[in-house]
Amino acid sequence: MKDQIKSYLQRLNHGEPLENVQADFVRECKDVDPAEIMHAEQELLREQGELLEGLRQKQFTELAALERLERDLIPGWERAITQLGWRQVPAGQEMQRDELVHYAQTRRDALQAMVQGFETRQPLWFERSRSLQLQADNILLQMRLRRSLEAAGR
Repeated sequence: MKDQIKSYLQRLNHGEPLENVQADFVRECKDVDPAEIMHAEQELLREQGELLEGLRQKQFTELAALERLERDLIPGWERAITQLGWRQVPAGQEMQRDELVHYAQTRRDALQAMVQGFETRQPLWFERSRSLQLQADNILLQMRLRRSLEAAGR
C-alpha cells in the first residue's frame, strides 16, 4: 500500500491531472481497511517518539534527526493525508473523515515547524511545534469523546 501511495504522488509530481490519479486511487484503494490507516498513524507516532527520545539522549545529531523528519516522518503524514482525503466514506461520515484529515495535517505541520526550528535555531519554531502537537492530541481526544457519546446515546 505504501508503494502504491508513492506511485500516486509521483504521478502527480510528473504533472498527471489530479482527477486521473484520484479516480485510480478511489478505484484501487476504496476497500483499504481503516485499521491499516490507524496502524500507519501509530507507526508514525512511534517513530516520532523514538526520534525525540534519541535526540534527548544524544543518540544521534540534529542533522540526522532533520534528515529523518524530512525523509520519513513528514512524507508519512503526507501519505496519510492523501489516503484519508481521497477515501470514499458512507453518507453522513464525511465530518469524521474531515476531522481525521485535519488531525493528520496538524501532525505534519508540527513536524514541519520542528524542521524550521532545527534549521533556524529559533525557539519559537519548537514552541510552535509543541503547540501543534497538543492541538493534534486535542483533535483526537475530541473525536474519541464524540464517538463515545454517540455510542452511549444509541
